[in-house]
Amino acid sequence: MCGLIAQCGERPHEAQQSPEQGKVTDYGSDIVSAIRRSSEAIRLNPKGLKAYCLRAEGYLATQLSDQIAKAIADCDEVIRLDPKNAEAYRIRARAYEEKRDWDSFGKAIDDLNEAIRLDLKNPHLYRARGMTAFKMGRSGYDFNVNLQKLEELNREQKELEEALKELEKE
Repeated sequence: MCGLIAQCGERPHEAQQSPEQGKVTDYGSDIVSAIRRSSEAIRLNPKGLKAYCLRAEGYLATQLSDQIAKAIADCDEVIRLDPKNAEAYRIRARAYEEKRDWDSFGKAIDDLNEAIRLDLKNPHLYRARGMTAFKMGRSGYDFNVNLQKLEELNREQKELEEALKELEKE
Protein backbone atom coordinates (compact mmCIF):
# COMPACT_ATOMS: atom_id res chain seq x y z
CA MET A 1 0.00 0.00 0.00
CA CYS A 2 2.97 2.31 0.45
CA GLY A 3 3.38 2.51 -3.33
CA LEU A 4 -0.23 3.60 -3.52
CA ILE A 5 0.40 6.28 -0.94
CA ALA A 6 3.41 7.65 -2.79
CA GLN A 7 1.59 7.60 -6.11
CA CYS A 8 -1.38 9.42 -4.68
CA GLY A 9 0.65 12.55 -4.30
CA GLU A 10 2.34 12.55 -0.92
CA ARG A 11 5.62 11.33 0.49
CA PRO A 12 5.66 7.75 1.85
CA HIS A 13 7.24 8.75 5.19
CA GLU A 14 4.18 10.88 5.91
CA ALA A 15 1.99 7.79 5.72
CA GLN A 16 3.13 6.75 9.16
CA GLN A 17 1.84 9.92 10.81
CA SER A 18 -1.44 9.78 12.63
CA PRO A 19 -4.87 10.68 11.19
CA GLU A 20 -5.16 13.32 13.94
CA GLN A 21 -2.43 15.19 12.05
CA GLY A 22 -4.38 14.97 8.80
CA LYS A 23 -2.49 11.94 7.56
CA VAL A 24 -3.64 8.40 6.87
CA THR A 25 -1.97 5.06 7.44
CA ASP A 26 -2.48 1.79 5.56
CA TYR A 27 -5.98 0.58 6.39
CA GLY A 28 -5.11 -3.04 7.10
CA SER A 29 -8.04 -5.28 7.89
CA ASP A 30 -10.42 -2.82 9.57
CA ILE A 31 -12.00 -1.24 6.51
CA VAL A 32 -14.76 0.69 8.28
CA SER A 33 -12.30 2.25 10.70
CA ALA A 34 -9.95 3.08 7.83
CA ILE A 35 -12.75 4.81 5.94
CA ARG A 36 -13.51 6.84 9.07
CA ARG A 37 -9.83 7.76 9.54
CA SER A 38 -9.54 8.71 5.87
CA SER A 39 -12.68 10.84 6.14
CA GLU A 40 -11.25 12.60 9.19
CA ALA A 41 -7.96 13.20 7.37
CA ILE A 42 -9.91 14.69 4.44
CA ARG A 43 -11.82 16.93 6.85
CA LEU A 44 -8.51 18.16 8.29
CA ASN A 45 -6.80 18.46 4.90
CA PRO A 46 -9.28 18.58 1.98
CA LYS A 47 -6.39 18.62 -0.50
CA GLY A 48 -4.71 15.50 0.90
CA LEU A 49 -4.72 13.24 -2.13
CA LYS A 50 -3.66 10.04 -0.41
CA ALA A 51 -6.61 10.20 2.00
CA TYR A 52 -9.03 10.28 -0.93
CA CYS A 53 -7.19 7.40 -2.61
CA LEU A 54 -7.18 5.30 0.55
CA ARG A 55 -10.83 6.02 1.25
CA ALA A 56 -11.75 5.10 -2.34
CA GLU A 57 -9.82 1.83 -1.95
CA GLY A 58 -11.65 1.29 1.35
CA TYR A 59 -15.03 1.83 -0.26
CA LEU A 60 -14.14 -0.73 -2.92
CA ALA A 61 -12.85 -3.16 -0.30
CA THR A 62 -16.28 -3.23 1.35
CA GLN A 63 -17.61 -4.90 -1.81
CA LEU A 64 -20.91 -3.09 -1.32
CA SER A 65 -22.49 -1.78 -4.50
CA ASP A 66 -23.65 1.46 -2.85
CA GLN A 67 -20.03 2.32 -2.03
CA ILE A 68 -18.87 2.30 -5.67
CA ALA A 69 -20.25 5.79 -6.37
CA LYS A 70 -18.40 7.08 -3.30
CA ALA A 71 -15.14 5.57 -4.56
CA ILE A 72 -15.68 7.19 -7.96
CA ALA A 73 -16.43 10.55 -6.32
CA ASP A 74 -13.20 10.38 -4.28
CA CYS A 75 -11.20 9.60 -7.43
CA ASP A 76 -12.96 12.43 -9.27
CA GLU A 77 -11.80 14.79 -6.52
CA VAL A 78 -8.19 13.58 -6.72
CA ILE A 79 -8.25 14.01 -10.51
CA ARG A 80 -9.75 17.49 -10.11
CA LEU A 81 -6.93 18.42 -7.71
CA ASP A 82 -4.22 16.62 -9.70
CA PRO A 83 -5.21 15.67 -13.28
CA LYS A 84 -1.90 13.83 -13.70
CA ASN A 85 -2.51 11.36 -10.85
CA ALA A 86 -2.32 7.97 -12.56
CA GLU A 87 -3.24 6.10 -9.39
CA ALA A 88 -6.59 7.90 -9.11
CA TYR A 89 -7.41 6.86 -12.67
CA ARG A 90 -6.47 3.26 -11.81
CA ILE A 91 -8.67 3.18 -8.72
CA ARG A 92 -11.58 4.81 -10.56
CA ALA A 93 -11.20 2.25 -13.36
CA ARG A 94 -11.49 -0.50 -10.77
CA ALA A 95 -14.62 1.14 -9.38
CA TYR A 96 -16.16 1.37 -12.85
CA GLU A 97 -15.33 -2.28 -13.42
CA GLU A 98 -17.10 -3.20 -10.18
CA LYS A 99 -20.31 -1.70 -11.57
CA ARG A 100 -20.32 -4.59 -14.07
CA ASP A 101 -22.20 -2.90 -16.89
CA TRP A 102 -21.05 -2.36 -20.45
CA ASP A 103 -20.79 1.45 -20.29
CA SER A 104 -18.78 1.28 -17.09
CA PHE A 105 -16.32 -1.21 -18.60
CA GLY A 106 -15.74 1.32 -21.39
CA LYS A 107 -15.10 4.05 -18.80
CA ALA A 108 -12.70 1.70 -17.00
CA ILE A 109 -10.72 1.15 -20.20
CA ASP A 110 -10.64 4.92 -20.83
CA ASP A 111 -9.32 5.54 -17.31
CA LEU A 112 -6.70 2.82 -17.64
CA ASN A 113 -5.59 4.27 -20.98
CA GLU A 114 -5.16 7.65 -19.28
CA ALA A 115 -3.31 6.09 -16.34
CA ILE A 116 -0.95 4.35 -18.77
CA ARG A 117 -0.41 7.60 -20.66
CA LEU A 118 0.60 9.22 -17.37
CA ASP A 119 2.68 6.29 -16.08
CA LEU A 120 3.99 4.37 -19.11
CA LYS A 121 6.34 2.15 -17.13
CA ASN A 122 3.83 0.80 -14.59
CA PRO A 123 3.27 -2.87 -15.48
CA HIS A 124 0.26 -3.14 -13.16
CA LEU A 125 -1.68 -0.73 -15.35
CA TYR A 126 -1.13 -2.83 -18.46
CA ARG A 127 -2.22 -5.95 -16.59
CA ALA A 128 -5.34 -4.19 -15.31
CA ARG A 129 -6.20 -2.95 -18.79
CA GLY A 130 -5.71 -6.42 -20.25
CA MET A 131 -7.91 -8.02 -17.59
CA THR A 132 -10.62 -5.39 -18.03
CA ALA A 133 -10.56 -5.86 -21.80
CA PHE A 134 -10.77 -9.62 -21.26
CA LYS A 135 -13.83 -9.20 -19.04
CA MET A 136 -15.41 -7.09 -21.78
CA GLY A 137 -14.91 -9.92 -24.24
CA ARG A 138 -12.17 -8.04 -26.07
CA SER A 139 -9.55 -10.61 -25.21
CA GLY A 140 -7.76 -10.92 -28.54
CA TYR A 141 -5.88 -7.82 -29.59
CA ASP A 142 -6.14 -5.86 -26.34
CA PHE A 143 -4.82 -8.68 -24.21
CA ASN A 144 -1.94 -9.43 -26.59
CA VAL A 145 -0.90 -5.76 -26.78
CA ASN A 146 -0.86 -5.53 -22.99
CA LEU A 147 1.05 -8.80 -22.68
CA GLN A 148 3.67 -7.57 -25.15
CA LYS A 149 4.09 -4.33 -23.19
CA LEU A 150 4.44 -6.26 -19.92
CA GLU A 151 7.14 -8.44 -21.48
CA GLU A 152 8.94 -5.32 -22.76
CA LEU A 153 8.82 -3.70 -19.32
CA ASN A 154 10.10 -6.89 -17.69
CA ARG A 155 13.02 -6.99 -20.16
CA GLU A 156 13.82 -3.34 -19.41
CA GLN A 157 13.65 -4.05 -15.67
CA LYS A 158 16.06 -6.99 -16.00
CA GLU A 159 18.45 -4.87 -18.09
CA LEU A 160 18.36 -2.13 -15.44
CA GLU A 161 19.01 -4.62 -12.66
CA GLU A 162 21.98 -6.06 -14.56
CA ALA A 163 23.37 -2.57 -15.19
CA LEU A 164 23.03 -1.74 -11.48
CA LYS A 165 24.88 -4.93 -10.53
CA GLU A 166 27.69 -3.96 -12.89
CA LEU A 167 27.88 -0.49 -11.36
CA GLU A 168 28.00 -1.96 -7.86
CA LYS A 169 30.98 -4.13 -8.86
CA GLU A 170 32.99 -1.07 -9.92
